[in-house]
Amino acid sequence: MESEIHLNLTSILVLTVGYGLIWIVFVRAPKKRRVIILLVLLAPMMFFTIRWANYRGSWTELLIAFLFSILLAFTWWLVIGRTLETASDDNIRVWSKDDPFE
Repeated sequence: MESEIHLNLTSILVLTVGYGLIWIVFVRAPKKRRVIILLVLLAPMMFFTIRWANYRGSWTELLIAFLFSILLAFTWWLVIGRTLETASDDNIRVWSKDDPFE
């Protein structure tokens, strides 16, 4: 008896984009802020997606999306991320009416 696996591609795509964006934000964040990003962005996303996967029985989609998101973020880092200047709190500027960027 063969078992068939039916995957919901929309779920995989949405989860991949969501986790991929979180990983890209994590990579671009200053080193001091990465723990905050893990706690504020990744932990709630994981909590709710694990609950969703448990409710729907979509563990395969969740695992595939998580792995694709890591691959997506790593590819983005290889192609673009390494050439960008490292983020720091020193280069933040606030716009005002009296002092616009030039």
